Amino acid sequence: MTTSPTSFPLDRRTRRNADVRPVTAAEFLGDEFPRLAARHGHLVARGIDTLKPPPLAIEVGADSWTLTSDGATVALDRGVADDALVVTLTEEQFSDWAQDLRSFNAMVVGRELQYRNGGEYELSIWDSLWRSLLDGWPVVDDIEFRDRDGRPLDFDRIFTPDDDPADVAHFLREAGFLHLRGWVNPERVAIISDEIDRAVPHYSEGDGRSWWAKLTDGSHQCVRIQEFLEYSPTTAEVLQSEHWNQLRRTLAAGDELVQGRPGNKVIEALIKLVGVVAGASDPTFHRDCHFGRHAYGCSGVDVGIAVTASSPEN
Repeated sequence: MTTSPTSFPLDRRTRRNADVRPVTAAEFLGDEFPRLAARHGHLVARGIDTLKPPPLAIEVGADSWTLTSDGATVALDRGVADDALVVTLTEEQFSDWAQDLRSFNAMVVGRELQYRNGGEYELSIWDSLWRSLLDGWPVVDDIEFRDRDGRPLDFDRIFTPDDDPADVAHFLREAGFLHLRGWVNPERVAIISDEIDRAVPHYSEGDGRSWWAKLTDGSHQCVRIQEFLEYSPTTAEVLQSEHWNQLRRTLAAGDELVQGRPGNKVIEALIKLVGVVAGASDPTFHRDCHFGRHAYGCSGVDVGIAVTASSPEN
């Protein structure tokens, strides 16, 4: 799969918040599902044939349905098939899942999903198959990542301000991430680290502006602070620097908009502590877009600045 630098746009949104409404299982599966299956059922069937998950049974109240493949499309039958992965949802949970507001994965991480006859791996597959049904995005298991010349992509490559902007933009769209170096002065990075430490006392647990976690010693520590720009003039300088503007222009690839959020919510500070046992820093491994809302908000680029060193130990 060889692509041009802008063949995959950053903005992949296909759904709008204004269209969200309460949806019952009977309404959605009776009215909307047949239309979706007619448009995208072949993609789901192909994904089932490749990944070979068990059928998916959905229980909502006293009603139940099972999703299977007949080889050509996705099929829906009443009741629970004997060999099915069974997920029990409330009407609210089903409404969220049916509209890609929350995935099974999000409910598992939130420790609220009831299921049996399967595990997180099978749930993850069905999350992907469901997205394929909703929005027509195929499920694939064999992807070739190529550079602009058609060679295999070097995932260890690090990009600096001196690299060809077309190479940088292409890598982001092909791989979905970038490793950057040299875009922020190291002296400024050290100052930002100190500003994080000085900002933390201005936050308190439950203030609505910070996240907290419990450590092995029983203490509660701050792990994320919002509105950090208010306490970090150095970060404000970085966001106004020519290198930062160059990075925005490079990632935009000339035909898209990469612009920070307005006001002081443009950036947050994360504190990655060792020994977290509960709280916002203790979820299982995840990708945020796999929690749901991918089709509503898949248009952003997150840029993180590492202000302290890391290692396998921490």
